[in-house]
Amino acid sequence: MGALLCSDLSDDIYGPFNKFAVPTFVGLFVSFIDETIQLFVVGRSGEIRDMWIDFAGVALGALIILAIVNNKRGRKRY
Repeated sequence: MGALLCSDLSDDIYGPFNKFAVPTFVGLFVSFIDETIQLFVVGRSGEIRDMWIDFAGVALGALIILAIVNNKRGRKRY
């Protein structure tokens, strides 16, 4: 999910702050909703630890996309 959220970071449709704040907020919100849904399922429990683990996955995907985008920008064509 982090990769999908940050795949359009090369475009300047967001402001400089919102370029990173929007994917971060959406990733945190989705992990919160996922754990909240688990509170209503028999045999499952929503835990804050799991929310942070989900968010870490979002952050890792975002960092991978940022590394790829920055690597492509840094290459020069001769």
